[in-house]
Amino acid sequence: MLNIELQHFGGRGAASSTAKGKSSLKYFKEAARQFNEAKISANKGNYYALEYTHANGETITYYSQGNGNFEQKESLMEKTHSRRKGTLKASYTKQ
Repeated sequence: MLNIELQHFGGRGAASSTAKGKSSLKYFKEAARQFNEAKISANKGNYYALEYTHANGETITYYSQGNGNFEQKESLMEKTHSRRKGTLKASYTKQ
């Protein structure tokens, strides 16, 4: 899903950081938080699909299983769409 460039850790107390100074761990946590918020919004809004653009620019469509979970396989999608509507489009925003 996400391609995050991790650098080698040095000795004790050394920290890995990206070129912009933000650590890879903080970057990953923020990306995961935003994706989880998008899934929650899609579930609360009764959308049957979530089209999410990840931090690396890749857009993937996730389909609702009807229990709050979203999967990439359309075959697992909830079969009764009477109470569900369209696709929610969301994307990663830089902090």
